[in-house]
Parts: sequence; structure tokens; C-alpha cells
Amino acid sequence: MIDSIDFAGLTAAAKHLNQLSDSFHATLTKIQYEIISLGVGLEVWLTDRETVIPDSKQLYANVVTGWTLGLTKCDGAWCIALRPAQVDDFGKGDVELSENREEITPLLEAPRDKRIAALKLIPALVAKLNAEAKRAAKVMDEALEQAKALDASLSDIPF
Repeated sequence: MIDSIDFAGLTAAAKHLNQLSDSFHATLTKIQYEIISLGVGLEVWLTDRETVIPDSKQLYANVVTGWTLGLTKCDGAWCIALRPAQVDDFGKGDVELSENREEITPLLEAPRDKRIAALKLIPALVAKLNAEAKRAAKVMDEALEQAKALDASLSDIPF
């Protein structure tokens, strides 16, 4: 005989979990919107070994497989996303990102456990975006100066 099943308890727990999950998802959506609305327009991935979140199942003792976080375009729209990555413990420990872009998963479409784990990586992603935006601005500033110099030299040519 089946013991009594606490469907009422399960119903209440599931409702509470879904409310929390919906609120968490809405907050992540807002964070992503705020980052994207800055218009940085640079694809950036976290590549420090500390930013690789390991998978629960490891295939090789000397290689940590998992995923990392980045800002990229998926289906033509900017998003925060997860990308498979691995770290070789025998070498320098460099992070290798998966070359297969089809394996990239938008954060908001990732499973709940990965969205929760990714939350701790968002400050590092913002810091890297800041550094990369400053680097790109310096390159753009130098290119602009060169373009202006070229334009000025061309204006001296009689047509």
C-alpha cells in the first residue's frame, strides 16, 4: 500500500520555487539589459582559469571541463552567454574556449543551476568589458588621429 503522499506540500514548495525562479530570471534579464544598453559592442569572454565553472562530470583527470561567461551575439542579438571551456592542469592552465559557436547558450536560456552559478561571474565580466572598452577606445583614438592626418594630406592634392 502507498503511504500518504504530501501533494499539498509539494504544490506549495513548487509554487514558491517557481516564484523565486521567476524573480531571479527577471533580475538577470534586467542586469543583461543594463549591460547591453551601454552599447559596448565588443565580444568578450572570461578566460581566467578561476572563471571556468566545472561540470560535475570530468572525463580526464588532467583536464577540467566546464563553461565560462561572456558577452556575444546570438542569433543577431547581444546577450550574456555561456560557452564550453576547458583548462589543462598539466600545462600553464590556459583556458580553451570551444570553437563551436553552436554550443554557446544565452544565459537567460540556460538551466537554472547554471544561471545561479553564472551570477558570481557577472562582476568579472563587467570588469573585463570595462578593460576591453578602454583598450578599444585607445585603438579607435589612434585610428581617428591617423585618419584625420590622412584626410588633411589628401586635401592638399589638387583635383
